[in-house]
Amino acid sequence: MSKGDEELAKEALTRRKSYQENADSMLVNLEGQKAAVEKLIANTRFLETKMTEAKSKKDTLKARSISAKTNKQVQDLVSGVSTSSALSAFEKMEEKVMSMEAETDAIGMLNAGTNELEDKFKALEARDHSGAWHLGVGVKGRKFRV
Repeated sequence: MSKGDEELAKEALTRRKSYQENADSMLVNLEGQKAAVEKLIANTRFLETKMTEAKSKKDTLKARSISAKTNKQVQDLVSGVSTSSALSAFEKMEEKVMSMEAETDAIGMLNAGTNELEDKFKALEARDHSGAWHLGVGVKGRKFRV
């Protein structure tokens, strides 16, 4: 080999060595990148699982909240309708019915009393026509005799 060929061979070996070191470095970098990608994928799956769990927990809490509100409303209704207040309402209702019955009886008595009075006045008018007596008091435009 000649001196020019030796220089070219040395240069080629130097370049080959440099390219090989560069390739080895890139291979190490590639392996590191593959590991990072695998870790990102695993983390993504983990986060997706956590998101699904969080959504499920949110839905469960929302359902429990609605159930608790409904139970509270039922309890409020039940506590508001105690036996004493129910009995009190029935007592008030009974008093009102009794009052209405008493009013009806009173109106009936007044009507019966009015009929009795009218009957008495008619009897008196009938006596007036027979000439029995005069009171000198005007009733329906007539005078009675004594």
